[in-house]
Amino acid sequence: MISKAKRQGIWGLWAIFWPLILIFIYYNFPVSAPIDYPTVFSFVLLGIIVALFPITLNNTPVFLVNSVSLATFLIFGLGVEMIVTQIAILTVIFRLKINKNDIFRIPLNLLMFSIISLLGAIVYYLFEDMYFLGRTDLLGIFGYAVIVFVANQALLKIIQISLYNRKVKIFDEGFYFSLMMNVYMIPIALILVYMYEAFGVAGIYVVGIPIISVSISIKMYYASKTINVYLQSANQIAQKLTGHLNRSDVVDTYLTDLPEIFTISCVAVYDVQDQNNVQLIRSYEKESGIVNKQVNISLNNQSVLVEARDSDQMISVSTGKGWKDRVPEHLREMGESLVATPVKRNQEIVSIIVLVAKQKHAFDGNLLVILKVLNNYLGIALENAKHYEESQAEGLTDHLTGLPNFRFIEQTIATIRNQQQQAWMSDIAATVEEQIEASQSCSLILLDLDRFKKVNDTYGHECGNEVLQKLANRMKDFIGDRGCVARYGGEEFLVFLPNSIHQEGLQIAEDLRLIIAGEPFCCVNHMDADREKVDIHLTASLGIASYPDHCDDPMELVRLADRTMYVGAKHNGRNKVSAYQV
Repeated sequence: MISKAKRQGIWGLWAIFWPLILIFIYYNFPVSAPIDYPTVFSFVLLGIIVALFPITLNNTPVFLVNSVSLATFLIFGLGVEMIVTQIAILTVIFRLKINKNDIFRIPLNLLMFSIISLLGAIVYYLFEDMYFLGRTDLLGIFGYAVIVFVANQALLKIIQISLYNRKVKIFDEGFYFSLMMNVYMIPIALILVYMYEAFGVAGIYVVGIPIISVSISIKMYYASKTINVYLQSANQIAQKLTGHLNRSDVVDTYLTDLPEIFTISCVAVYDVQDQNNVQLIRSYEKESGIVNKQVNISLNNQSVLVEARDSDQMISVSTGKGWKDRVPEHLREMGESLVATPVKRNQEIVSIIVLVAKQKHAFDGNLLVILKVLNNYLGIALENAKHYEESQAEGLTDHLTGLPNFRFIEQTIATIRNQQQQAWMSDIAATVEEQIEASQSCSLILLDLDRFKKVNDTYGHECGNEVLQKLANRMKDFIGDRGCVARYGGEEFLVFLPNSIHQEGLQIAEDLRLIIAGEPFCCVNHMDADREKVDIHLTASLGIASYPDHCDDPMELVRLADRTMYVGAKHNGRNKVSAYQV
């Protein structure tokens, strides 16, 4: 965004130099021919019509007014050409519907094209009297075309660098397009002059038809080209969304990639809570990136979000006056154009996505079609992500106890290891002592029920399964949020304690042993027909190892805990806790 100081500076330069240029032209470049107002009006009208079909290349509008300007200059001189060109420039600016922060583009373009017109006229008159290819003014016309092209390109690059801080390429698409249009400009302008001299005002309109036709054709060509670029980019997003992603990753991919394609300043995702409430869960802003939020918002009946939800349609509003009093407060200063679209999953609207662009009328019909396609992909991707998460959870869960399985513990430990390695490498200037102190400690307990085979043999496997389920619940209740309980296999369980030093883990292991031995497990599904329920007393042998006390890699904890459990607890009478000894 252009700073306020720069905008004020542009207005100041325009106020000083634009009148001076006009005064200079008035006294030094008199009108070449008597002013015929119908003819001048015809050139102005042709310039306005051509200006209604600009194309945007590298964020710069380009249109075919040069042939009209050159013809006007050759007939009436610089003063009338300035009028035609300046009116055409104003038409383009108003056609683009700029917002209040971009009003500075009016004086900027008026001043820029005044300078270009003046330079073109000076070069023309320098070469006007030189004989070339049978005409005395032909070399001047070539000189005019060259200086107009060079000055236009140079000033555009200077503006992009100094005002917008953009990196520019000299030979970009806009350069080649302007070069082609300047080559096209000379013969069209000469034909326009000849037809005017031969047929008067009617000749202007005869030549004007192909000029307007070419403008429309080029506009349509670049519009289709832009749509193809959008479609290719949308396809890339769709391909990313079809990958193995969870729902959070799907939303993040959508939020970050969409503004890279379209000129969007803000994207916000709202989860539908009930009829009157939504929750802002994530937003993306150009300045701050993705922001995770959990903000509950109450809706009124006039809200754009309510309209999108209840109509099950994409809502598009082109100016801020149409929506700023109907959206959550945090969106109101984000821009001018807004699109709100519902996202379905299983034929139910679960979310509403709001896009905001700084420009007015930023979302045209073709763009809305592409956004609808992308939102359909998003709904499908969220459904696929849900199934993916469920399948992942299923692969990481023990079906009997509902606990995580060993694979889950492996992944958790791997995450701890990666975090520790990243912390270790984050500051290469840190001392060894500081690094060790900052490393993430953790402990792992491996628990094995003593003589559990006897339970299965005496009361049946169904009873054994019931005992394992009740043991899992007892362990989960005891450990709580201090760590993670998982089933290792058979009657073996793991307890992973992140951020736990060895002494803390050892005490937790001892308390866990007492909890298991201190209260019997009541079993209903057993084979003893004489009793409705049986109380089964069990004990457990536990082994514990800690990182970094006992190993350099937390992935070694399972092996060390398993070894000390068998050697130190099972072989020494069972119902014991054994700590690994280095």
